[in-house]
Amino acid sequence: MNDLKIEIAQDQDADEIIKLVNLCFEKDMVKSVPVLYNENKNRMKNHYIIKEDDKIVAIFCLLCRDLVCLEDTLKIGEIGSVCVHKDYRNQGLMQQMLNYANKLLREQNCDMAFLSGKYERYHHFLYESSNQCYYVSYSASRNINPDIHFCKMEDGNNEYVDYSLTLYEQSELYIKRTKKDFIDNCIQWCKEGYFILHQSHIIGYLVYFPLENEIEEIKVEDKK
Repeated sequence: MNDLKIEIAQDQDADEIIKLVNLCFEKDMVKSVPVLYNENKNRMKNHYIIKEDDKIVAIFCLLCRDLVCLEDTLKIGEIGSVCVHKDYRNQGLMQQMLNYANKLLREQNCDMAFLSGKYERYHHFLYESSNQCYYVSYSASRNINPDIHFCKMEDGNNEYVDYSLTLYEQSELYIKRTKKDFIDNCIQWCKEGYFILHQSHIIGYLVYFPLENEIEEIKVEDKK
């Protein structure tokens, strides 16, 4: 296995890549991660693959994006879709890919890297756990403003996206998103995105994760 080479994926590899990530993650990855796998996207250039006998047996993805922190901008690498076909596991392919990914991060002068996965699997590569949570309790008797409504992001319009993106970028710490990919970033991994409306006017948005019953993002206009 040591003679297998890592190469950059090509457009013609898209169907085989999606088939393998669907198999390994047991999910519909086009639906779960539309920012990468939506048929309208051209993201295969961010994927790296290992082939044996012209068959893709291992994959990882590396996206470089900007993390804005107050007045500073850091370059971060986001590693994802790390998977190996079940018939090729325990042969060192994952270690080979992660070592190669770390090499790419250094070559592209990334300030830091993010990777989603099991701690015990990736701690060997010096990744540490990180998270940020806010716990808020609401009284069931609290009055709800009848003029507040919610609109699924998929049913919104450009005005709603523009406004929500502006709110998002008012944070002291955020990863840059484009208008084109804003909704796909919000709803990836089967999350639900909603625009918040007061009467008919957009005032914010929220991202809800049904599997954990958590609100992962919420931004609302602050009129003070």
